[in-house]
Amino acid sequence: MKTSQKILILEDDPLVRRTLKSLLEQRGYAVSVVMNGREGIEMASKEIFDLVISDIRMPEMNGIKAVEEIQKIQKKTSQKTNYMFITGYAEEDAPGSAIKLGVTDFLLKPFDVEQFLTTVKRNLEDGEAEEFKELVVQVKAYSPEGRWQFPAREFIFEKLITLKETNMEQNVYFANYVVWQGEAREVFLLSHPHFEDEFKKNSQIKMITHSVYHSFQHESFFGDFVQIKITTREIKRCSFVLVFKFFNKKTSAFLGQGWQRIAFSDLKTGKICQIPHYILDLATPVLEDSIRSSSTLIKPNLQ
Repeated sequence: MKTSQKILILEDDPLVRRTLKSLLEQRGYAVSVVMNGREGIEMASKEIFDLVISDIRMPEMNGIKAVEEIQKIQKKTSQKTNYMFITGYAEEDAPGSAIKLGVTDFLLKPFDVEQFLTTVKRNLEDGEAEEFKELVVQVKAYSPEGRWQFPAREFIFEKLITLKETNMEQNVYFANYVVWQGEAREVFLLSHPHFEDEFKKNSQIKMITHSVYHSFQHESFFGDFVQIKITTREIKRCSFVLVFKFFNKKTSAFLGQGWQRIAFSDLKTGKICQIPHYILDLATPVLEDSIRSSSTLIKPNLQ
């Protein structure tokens, strides 16, 4: 693939730096890499980039501050620059800081290669509508087969473990939990019966992961069906928490669990905004029995 698009990577880990550079250069991108925020600012002052990808935790200057300074430099040019953050830590304040800079792509390490490349491509193409259309098709494909159930006390999503998600011993890399969780989350949020119409009315809103926690007790194996059960544990004004439990469907063995806080950003203002009503329609029914009296619960406006 031939492309003249230029990418700047700020990453202090030499292995990650080499890997990302190699992945992107194989796809024809012109890639520059630096090992900290100050070097990134210096590079951005000399050259214009289409995309800046920055780690959060780096020596000398963190990625949030570095991107803030790079944005000031790149805004002086006529070319638009997009930004992504990658991190190995689910810091509570980092996603909020990223949103203030207008950056809503926030990948947690270790991430799936295809997920990373898709996010890069979307940023460089400056669009995401096709990605959502594909997910809508996936949701419609699940329903006739009974592969997911909602609304109910739990949302159930099943996934067959594929070869790329295993290591050489055929044990699942549970680092891919973030990818599975992302897929289950997308299907959950897109399973609203009127999603396509509602999405058009709310196209200025982007869903983001505010924080993630996960832990595993057992491994599963290549060829297994893994069942992910999702419940909604907390709803606040601008976010809610999904709780994930993983099981081996064949043996019913409990594999692990985690939670993910979902927030929403207005792409026009760059600020966190309230949860769209059509998503509250989904989140609220599975919550009512457990925290009916909670002051954090917001009922959807059904009018």
